[in-house]
Amino acid sequence: MKPTSILRLAWTSGALILAGQANAYDCSNLSPWSEQQVYRQGDITQSQNQAYEAKWYSQNDNPAGHSGPYDVWRSLGTCATGSGQAPSVVLTSPNNGAVLGENDSAVFFC
Repeated sequence: MKPTSILRLAWTSGALILAGQANAYDCSNLSPWSEQQVYRQGDITQSQNQAYEAKWYSQNDNPAGHSGPYDVWRSLGTCATGSGQAPSVVLTSPNNGAVLGENDSAVFFC
């Protein structure tokens, strides 16, 4: 395998790991959204396995339907599950000494 191919594969794998972590939010201490609750700027809640932060005062505006760029809620990402530790990836060489060519692709299953 060419050094550039190894570097490209390592970079792609690293980007996949970071992308998976970027949208995970620890919701373990967040209360579920309630239509009766008054939310003020900076308050954080969860709804439908997503974390949301209030941009300004809100009551009875479900975050799932009001989290666009001009809406009251900002999505913080999907609620994290599991132990909270980042996933790890171990790359081994292809079977039987096979080599990925310049334009070959690899598929990773989780």
